Amino acid sequence: MAEKAPSIRWKLILAVGIPAVLVYAFILVIGTYGLRTRAIERLKDNATRMASIYAARFDAEFTRLSTIARLTATTLQTSDSDPEEEVRRLLCRNLSEDLLIDESCLIRRSRSGRLQEICVVESDDGSCTDGEAMQGPPLDTSKPAPDGIWSRGFARDADLERLAIWHAISAEAVDGSLVWLTLGLRLNRFEERFGPLEVGTGEFGIFRSDGSYVYDRRPEFVLEKTVPLLAIEHDRPDIARLGEELLSGRAGVSRFDDDDEGVIWIFYAPIAVTDWIFATHIKESEVLAFANAQLRRGIVITVIGTVLILASLLWITRRITRPLSSLSSAVARLSKGDLSVRVPENTSKDEIGRLGRACHRMVADLKAHVDTLAREVAHREAFERELRVARRIQMSLLPRRFPPFPEHDEFDIHALSRPAMMVGGDFYDYFMLSERHLAFVIADVSGKGVPAALYMAVARTAIRDLSLECDSPAELIV
Repeated sequence: MAEKAPSIRWKLILAVGIPAVLVYAFILVIGTYGLRTRAIERLKDNATRMASIYAARFDAEFTRLSTIARLTATTLQTSDSDPEEEVRRLLCRNLSEDLLIDESCLIRRSRSGRLQEICVVESDDGSCTDGEAMQGPPLDTSKPAPDGIWSRGFARDADLERLAIWHAISAEAVDGSLVWLTLGLRLNRFEERFGPLEVGTGEFGIFRSDGSYVYDRRPEFVLEKTVPLLAIEHDRPDIARLGEELLSGRAGVSRFDDDDEGVIWIFYAPIAVTDWIFATHIKESEVLAFANAQLRRGIVITVIGTVLILASLLWITRRITRPLSSLSSAVARLSKGDLSVRVPENTSKDEIGRLGRACHRMVADLKAHVDTLAREVAHREAFERELRVARRIQMSLLPRRFPPFPEHDEFDIHALSRPAMMVGGDFYDYFMLSERHLAFVIADVSGKGVPAALYMAVARTAIRDLSLECDSPAELIV
């Protein structure tokens, strides 16, 4: 069984529908790509600007803290004879100046190297009480630091719940001693002061120029990790490259594949008063959320548009190809010899209408021609039947018994006649005139067909009759 070929209707649908769907898809892809590109570009601009703004806020805050330390050190550098109560009052005032400060110490190093240290800390109820020696990384008091020093993060308890850093600044007293003022800053209060951020996940981190963490929500990172160390531990060269970009001292943005959060964008900016870097990040899925929503919306619109296009094509092609389908069915019946088929008339003036009308006329003309041909064939068959009867009659007039005269062994006769047409004028005959005389006739009547055959029959009869009265063939013919 031959495979059924696709109809012209489906060819039209495919010819129009596929390009339309491809155009829809192309517009969707280009539009989505443009949205994604613009979203990322806007993100780079806005997030980098926000990172710089937050870095500036940190810079202003750390500058203020440094100023507090410098003013206090300057106040206490005038004499080493300040009463301890007055010193404690000044140090407690530092705690009340800022929420981040929970420890303040005065360290006086005499010219002989003798150290005097007074510390106050914030108690659990928020009041200022005497504290022990300054906690955290040791401070080298022998080297002055008029511009201040910022420590790395450290833990004040074993549970890692009280992470802190200190800031120290020195001033030379009039008696030549070196006065140090330190401020301890509680890291877990950074978010209370600065966050959550209005960009990205709301989380942020602060790094030192050596890649160590100053602040992060994960205490173990602050105490133990550095960016180069993480790159080595995870065998991730991309982390090392990210660290180089972070610690370059410039504001910027970097795309990074995080094991936990997937693809993220990291934005960073330097904090000018320190050698630290502020950084925050945002998930790429959040960046592209609007673009993805538009993509989903575009897909829905494309699907609906495709369905509408296909429905329109089905309706239009049905109207266009319905006359062709009817015409095809009529021609198929006509090819099987069904001349009673009626080709539907089409009143449209397009090519399909003209084709339908031409086919309608062709069927009518063909039917008339076939009717005429049938009559001619019937007439010819009747004529041929008559000729066959005439041939049988003609052939029956010729002698067909051989040998014709078995009693005469002195001669033998055999004859055969094959007319060129159904009947003709050629004939032969032989008969005994007497016991000693044989008449033998071979004749050819001019012409062919029935007239010659009739003349042959008449001539044969006349020759037989006249041969009995004539004495010679010449007399018979004359």
